[in-house]
Amino acid sequence: MRDTGLLDEPPHEPIRIEPEMLVSRDHVVLKERGLEWKGYYAGRRGLATLLANTNPQAAMGMLRHATLNTTQGFYIKQIPAATIDAMNALEASLSANQETNERQPESSRS
Repeated sequence: MRDTGLLDEPPHEPIRIEPEMLVSRDHVVLKERGLEWKGYYAGRRGLATLLANTNPQAAMGMLRHATLNTTQGFYIKQIPAATIDAMNALEASLSANQETNERQPESSRS
């Protein structure tokens, strides 16, 4: 394995990560779930977008950007209000269904 230069807490040895270790596993897991690989940047954008409403500085730090402008300009995506409303309604519906299922006796569940 080649040294990627990533260090664990000193005085430990460098963490050796091969790209195929991550990508191939991610592809397999996603494929098993019927999902398409979109790349690591999709995850980074999603993280930044989720944190943007609560703490943009945290998003900047977690993504290891030098400036907030980079995080806001390239990673934080605006979500339309209608989409947020629809997701909140979906979450409420799923929570209500879960609560109903938890209250039902085990024998009556299908």
